[in-house]
Amino acid sequence: MAFFNGMVGVSMDIFTILKANIRYKKGAFKSIIFLMLIISMALTSIISLNDNISSTLEKAFNKIDTGDIVSFISDKNLTDDIKAKVTNSQDVDYVKDIECIAADNATVNNKLSTSAIFLVSGHDSFKYPVFNNKETGFVNNPESLESGEIYVPISYKTLYNCKTGSKITIELADSKMNLTVKGFIQDAFIGAYVMGIKQAFISAEDYIKFSNLYSENITNPNISIIKFHIYNIYQSDNSKLSTGKFKTNINAISGICNNSIYTMSSREAMKYTKIFTDVGSNILYVFIILLLFIVMIIMGHSISTGIEMDYVNLGVLKSQGFTKGKLRSIFVLQYFIAELIGAVWGTIIAIPVTRLLGNIFQPITGILAVSDISLLKSLSAIIGIMVLEILFVFFKTAKISKISPVKAISGGKDSVYFDSWINIPIGKKALSLRLALRQFMSNKRQHLCTVVVVAILVFFMMSMTIVTNSITSKTAIESLGGIISDIDCKSTKNMTMDKADEIEFEINKITPVVNSVYSRNDYYALDNAQYYASVYNKPEAFKSILKGRIPLYDNEIVITEILSDEIEKGIGDTVTVSTKNKEKKYIISGLFQYMNDVGKCFGMTFATAERITQEKIRPGYFYYVIKDKSKIQKVTDMLNEKFSDVLSATVYDIKKDANVKTIQDSLDAITSLIYIISVVIVLVIVTMVCAKTFLKEKIDIGIYKSIGFTDRNIRFHFTLRFIVVSVVGSVFGIILSLLLTSKMINSLFRIIGISSLATEYSLFTILAPTVLICVCFVVFSYFSSRKVKKVSVNELIFE
Repeated sequence: MAFFNGMVGVSMDIFTILKANIRYKKGAFKSIIFLMLIISMALTSIISLNDNISSTLEKAFNKIDTGDIVSFISDKNLTDDIKAKVTNSQDVDYVKDIECIAADNATVNNKLSTSAIFLVSGHDSFKYPVFNNKETGFVNNPESLESGEIYVPISYKTLYNCKTGSKITIELADSKMNLTVKGFIQDAFIGAYVMGIKQAFISAEDYIKFSNLYSENITNPNISIIKFHIYNIYQSDNSKLSTGKFKTNINAISGICNNSIYTMSSREAMKYTKIFTDVGSNILYVFIILLLFIVMIIMGHSISTGIEMDYVNLGVLKSQGFTKGKLRSIFVLQYFIAELIGAVWGTIIAIPVTRLLGNIFQPITGILAVSDISLLKSLSAIIGIMVLEILFVFFKTAKISKISPVKAISGGKDSVYFDSWINIPIGKKALSLRLALRQFMSNKRQHLCTVVVVAILVFFMMSMTIVTNSITSKTAIESLGGIISDIDCKSTKNMTMDKADEIEFEINKITPVVNSVYSRNDYYALDNAQYYASVYNKPEAFKSILKGRIPLYDNEIVITEILSDEIEKGIGDTVTVSTKNKEKKYIISGLFQYMNDVGKCFGMTFATAERITQEKIRPGYFYYVIKDKSKIQKVTDMLNEKFSDVLSATVYDIKKDANVKTIQDSLDAITSLIYIISVVIVLVIVTMVCAKTFLKEKIDIGIYKSIGFTDRNIRFHFTLRFIVVSVVGSVFGIILSLLLTSKMINSLFRIIGISSLATEYSLFTILAPTVLICVCFVVFSYFSSRKVKKVSVNELIFE
């Protein structure tokens, strides 16, 4: 019983001191709560968002019964022999064949379609969810499609600014068919913004019309609709192959990938759909790690200054029988309670934030993700962070053991109160600045923590500013494998390279053609695995060579670094490229960058491709750069008027480039979030540091007032010190950015096929974060210094 009473007594002592300590240092306590709230909120939201998208995709795939591998293959190429070889494979369970019509030339809401549209009959077994008008859920019983109506993926709203009632015009052999958008569907397989092909649903009546038109005009070279098959292949449960090996094996047996325009696994579809959310998540994960580092710096500073300022009280407690273990446990409990409160509130706030993030990424992913909270995963991560921080607190409080009750009698002060390795003389000129620098140098440890925090924030803010500005620059677009032009043209089936000279001749009548590039994008099998190929009319079009050289000869190709890592081959190695049962050996001449299909691509010239196909290559797209930029619109109008049978021309605007704009919007949202969080962190740090500085320098402030300094003078002097801190920290942040930004960005963006992004520094990318941080320090420190007014000269008498 005596032991129990003793334990209760000890516990009550600790509880009493803990409660008083929290009340006395409520500023630091609230700061830790707030910072932990931000970390737990961000971490829970990101983990939940990723899990929600993955689970939604899994359920959606199951609902529409998507095959493990899906091949988009024309009716002409899907032979009975290929069908037999696929179905007879021991790794195949069964297949499902969906007939469709591929419309290559279509206009969506008065914009030329950037990809082929696969039109499927929306019969009674239609399984795709239809969004309601607010896009917050799905229609319970979607209306059947009438003739002239079409359901399209939700990503069409982003791609073409579509609305219900928008018109889609399908080009036929000698006529056009107009369809009205009845609603938007969730297509988890190829409905995402990033997918190069799209699936839409039409009425059974319209599907028959399209099929009949194709049958009647099959020999017409002008026909722009083709009968296709969406061939779903299901892997047997007994198969031991990975999805990638299964796909390669099926192609080696049957050649179905070689004969299709595209073959994709459900795993690949999920990966492509999550590309931008994964990039955004990775960026925010890095930021959270930096935030955790910042929190530990602030905690370390708070503990050190707290022990220094409470030296006398801690010495007295030691003299009264409090062991160092008890005193350390008080600190540990104080920070643990603050972290726990922050973690709980952060997890609660993450609920609406997760829903908001799902809505932000919905136009890109094309799915309505659930808004669940991944509580178990999030709590595990948060608990891990809390344990790490508590261990850090325990480590930082080790200096309590050095506190001497005897020394506490003298206030615990060192023999030299003012200590600086640079003695800055006090003079009449620039007095405030001299005092600020003197205080800065005499409290190096206190201000060093703030400098480090500022450096980290400026580094990350500057890095994100550089990315968002670089992504729309000409250099960056070309480094991603894009082509910068004045006029973009999409070809029709009538277009051949024989027409190129005639087109350029007509352009030269208006203004000289500076550069022209003709291209085609197809899928070929490289060593029996299907990959995206970028094919150009001339080797010089490959401007994103990272290593080696461009493919000068017709037996050379270039591949991306990401594809090189996957196939484990590099410059000088030989690969087999095949299509439609034809194959040739090629040498890898260099590594280039191209971000389509998450960077798993290779490139070759028309001559190289013709060596395999043994047919003349027809360009799919071509690009012109002209000398007189004022005549871009005139040239565009001329092309559409004189060559409407072979092309459709548009003026190229880098700011309206669909792919660039998507990345830009995503990065803008992430950058804005990082800027907001950074400003909040600065507010917390300034408030916390100012509060401690005020308590520590209360006597100094009294002295200043006694010799004639006004409240305004002292507040200005107080603010000036933080300006010095923010400027010094910003300089270190800029240096960090110069050293690490490129490496960090390339590592994060590799997931979407960008292995080397050309980063460009400008006055804006440097000034935007540094000026914002410095201004915040000025405003927040001046506001926090208002406590100066409460100090009177009488403080000196009391002391």
